[in-house]
Amino acid sequence: KASPSLQKVQQKNTQFENIGLIEKSGLMVAANIDLPDVPLEYGHRPYFIEAVAGREFVTEPYISSASYHYCVSLAVPIKTGTGDIIGVLVGDLSIE
Repeated sequence: KASPSLQKVQQKNTQFENIGLIEKSGLMVAANIDLPDVPLEYGHRPYFIEAVAGREFVTEPYISSASYHYCVSLAVPIKTGTGDIIGVLVGDLSIE
């Protein structure tokens, strides 16, 4: 249900190529782009590992294999009102 909201956020902030929500399990559950029928697993990615541990994370710059733009990935933990981490918000930011 969050994907339409993420699409609107990305349309207002076009410097972000992709924005996604990843559950604490490591599965991406919403994004501004169409997700495949089989959930994608991101639990092994360094940005997910850091964010799910409670730390904000920014990757080193890289060239996106999807868009060929120079990017960084940003990841922040998603917390409940009591501070429990329930997932990660991740965004690919074009730095061109």
